[in-house]
Amino acid sequence: MTAGDKLSILAVFTEGLLSFLSPCVLPLIPLYISYLTADARTVNEEGETEYKRGRVLLLTLCFVLGISLTFVILGFSATRIGSLLSEYSEILGLFGGLILIFFAFVQLEIIRVPFFEKTGRLPFDPGKGMSLFKAFLMGFVFSFAWTPCVGPLLGNVLLLMTADPANGYRYLLFYALGFLLPFLFLGLFTQLGLKLIKEHKGIMKYTLKIAAVILLGFGIWMTWQNTEKIVSMKRELDNASQQTATAFNFSQAELKDHLGNTHKLADYKGDLVFLNFSTTWCTYCRQEIPYYQEFLKKHDLTGFYIMNNTANGMPESAIAEYAEENGVEVPILIDSDDNFFRYFRIGSYPTLFVIDENGDVLGYITGMLDEQGFEDLLANIQAQ
Repeated sequence: MTAGDKLSILAVFTEGLLSFLSPCVLPLIPLYISYLTADARTVNEEGETEYKRGRVLLLTLCFVLGISLTFVILGFSATRIGSLLSEYSEILGLFGGLILIFFAFVQLEIIRVPFFEKTGRLPFDPGKGMSLFKAFLMGFVFSFAWTPCVGPLLGNVLLLMTADPANGYRYLLFYALGFLLPFLFLGLFTQLGLKLIKEHKGIMKYTLKIAAVILLGFGIWMTWQNTEKIVSMKRELDNASQQTATAFNFSQAELKDHLGNTHKLADYKGDLVFLNFSTTWCTYCRQEIPYYQEFLKKHDLTGFYIMNNTANGMPESAIAEYAEENGVEVPILIDSDDNFFRYFRIGSYPTLFVIDENGDVLGYITGMLDEQGFEDLLANIQAQ
């Protein structure tokens, strides 16, 4: 475990503790404790309230298990979503960091959102007596009484879980420990705990501010870390693409067309060769087909279409169907490895490259050409 992981675990544990001490939770504790201890509370001869520690602890454990069920449900959902979106973890982490920064500004009251200032409660009436099952159920119901001010703290943990499903439960575990350990303390030392809550309610006005600072730190850290990852990945992809393009000899590469015939541009040395990069979904490419084919026939020129699966978004078999449906007679070369698309840096469709008689790239033009457009292009080539 790295130092950064340890710091993150300490931070989420602190967030759990601050959630317990927040204005959403702390004022509700005496109410729920009074429900839990209804059967375990007595008054001695001196008028002092006493609690049966063993019974209270057992009921509190069941109460905590009820709350824990909510954590398990939320944790499963977050990791499940994270597994589905693992391919986009860096982007998810970047936006998650920005969301946390927003939540931090809300809790610091730099940004005001009325929804986050509301307090909601779900009253629970245990009826006659308090059984272990009722205590468990009350804990589960209590979890729904968390108002939006706890949401950003718990949301931070769920964002960490979604961005890192493999280690996400570790964050949720320590957040849950920070939140639930005070309940167990109350189960052991009920009278002392309630007294401390009564005497130190003023601490609530600081808890959200401290939590906001932690959220802000998490948000900045997640944003910076994932931005750095995205920039690094882009740099690596650019370098790999550049190395591939530098090493790739397009004139010697062999490509099969949509009819299964093999072509190598070096075999057409001495001729002008037109390479028309296209896709099956491009409307302008489809409209250009008759002009391109008539141009090649009229001047007895060599020309090809080039397509790949990446740009088409469909299997190679669809290319042959496309050719038949649109009356394509020009061979469609299938760039299965994307080498031609990367080498020629294709970003728009159609894009027409012209290879001269020596096998060198003479130039290119993007966008659809009509009959006159092709004639003007040939005239410019012959004038050079």
